[in-house]
Amino acid sequence: QLVQWLQASGSDGALPDIVALGFQEVVDLNAVNVVVNSNPSAQRSAAWEEVLLTALNQHLAAGGAASPGRQYKILKERHLVGILLLVFVRLDHVDHVRDQDGATAGVGIMGMMGNKGGAAIRLTFYGSSLCFCCAHLAAHRENVTGRNADYQNILSKIEFGSRASSSYDGGSSECVTSSGLVGSSSVGILSHDFVFWLGDLNYRIQDDVAMDEVFRLSEGGPTHWAKLWAHDQLNIERRRGNVLKGFEEGPLQFAPTYKYQAGTSVYEKRPEKKLRAPAWCDRILWKARTPAHVELLAYNAVPALDLSDHKPVHAFF
Repeated sequence: QLVQWLQASGSDGALPDIVALGFQEVVDLNAVNVVVNSNPSAQRSAAWEEVLLTALNQHLAAGGAASPGRQYKILKERHLVGILLLVFVRLDHVDHVRDQDGATAGVGIMGMMGNKGGAAIRLTFYGSSLCFCCAHLAAHRENVTGRNADYQNILSKIEFGSRASSSYDGGSSECVTSSGLVGSSSVGILSHDFVFWLGDLNYRIQDDVAMDEVFRLSEGGPTHWAKLWAHDQLNIERRRGNVLKGFEEGPLQFAPTYKYQAGTSVYEKRPEKKLRAPAWCDRILWKARTPAHVELLAYNAVPALDLSDHKPVHAFF
């Protein structure tokens, strides 16, 4: 099942130079894991890293593309309680990667705990600076302002300790940080040539659509999904300029990715469970200093991967 998630590919079947994988809730978000004990998070993150590196390189071998230079290695890992971000790079590009760094920010309980937050990794790749941020934002259909605030809080908190050169500013020592400060030696998420924002952003369908209708449209196929787009909270908030301003996203040409019965492709409606309206909680967006330098080749969900009550998404650029 993992291979179906990892094999997102463009129309020419090219292998990606960089693979960034984001997870949420790799451990239970209970009080012990959030406040007291970080060991389960570190152990689970290490286990996922090993499994995914093996799966990536086995996928290459199965496709006949397993020459040593085309295999992947882990470049960097960052985790925060249940949030995990892994960045892999092909070995034939390793000598052209520098300035890698990572940071995390908790924005959950009391605005600081790691039950919600972000993990980010940045690097310079052949002279262009990239940043990946995996986020898990506030839950519940009505809590749009909480999600918007979490996004802004992650932006303001995550700063990297060293300056990455970029094709945009010539590698000067001065930068504009994510909080808008000029002259700092630190680097914010938005201070990169390319930014990719991914994760369980938790935006739902507006409650002006009845829950029964959301279920009906979600289960009805592509023509029905289109009727939900106008009611998607993330689309609405982006149009208003309240969140992810300047970011782009591909069309949502897949069924809402939440909430399923784990182990199935059936939305969760069992009477003993909390009823949640289906939604596109799981998203991948990007922002580029020069938009023409990014082309989205694929953006989809992976229904066959049923380990969770979410369906994972993948994108290929």
